[in-house]
Amino acid sequence: MTLPPLAGPLVAWVTAMQLGTANHEQAMRALGDDFQGVLWFTGDLLQPDIALAQLASGSTCGLALPIPGDLGWLPPEALVSGEALMAFTADSTLIITPPGPGERWWRCLTHPLAPRPQPVQLSFARRELSSAIRGAAEALELLGLQREDPRLEAHLAEVDSRLARQILPRHIGAVATRVIAQATTVLALTTLGVLSDGASVTALEASKRLAPLREVSRAARAALVSAYSDPGTVVR
Repeated sequence: MTLPPLAGPLVAWVTAMQLGTANHEQAMRALGDDFQGVLWFTGDLLQPDIALAQLASGSTCGLALPIPGDLGWLPPEALVSGEALMAFTADSTLIITPPGPGERWWRCLTHPLAPRPQPVQLSFARRELSSAIRGAAEALELLGLQREDPRLEAHLAEVDSRLARQILPRHIGAVATRVIAQATTVLALTTLGVLSDGASVTALEASKRLAPLREVSRAARAALVSAYSDPGTVVR
């Protein structure tokens, strides 16, 4: 997954088009080079304006941030990318995944009609994230003490840069924007922690250290899904 997830702003702008608060020209300007078109499931390459119109023509859309090994209904491509836009039509679900390394185009897969996940209320997601952070304070502090690690500095600097460049539609309010920044930064820390065994010297110690980070990761992903979602389905 790219941090912040590329699919998050795409979901927000498609939702804004569905709400009638933005048009495809505004969405294209905001998304910029992060959205250069979609290789549709028919094999056609759709330019950004056509792709946005197609996605906005569905009834609803949502954000998925799966992790490897998820046993849900999402296709393997979504699990590999770690993020996807889900667009629900009358008889199928479209799964839009961002470009892989060295690629330019998003990819569209079609899937039989799937259940439409409902994001939790943003206030609840914020509380869950705060609780998870408190529970993992020691593990996160350990990562914080290692901030001189050039990998961590570079990782967080890139995350901050992407957050600063991100343009969101006006229905994504100040509270949701703050949640996106906090959850993205926390997710960046936990991702680096899960990828490295740090000071752990045994498998048992590594498992104990990573367990709270995984819970923070789950809470951060849930918070991002809520924050980027349709305000009509999320009580703020």
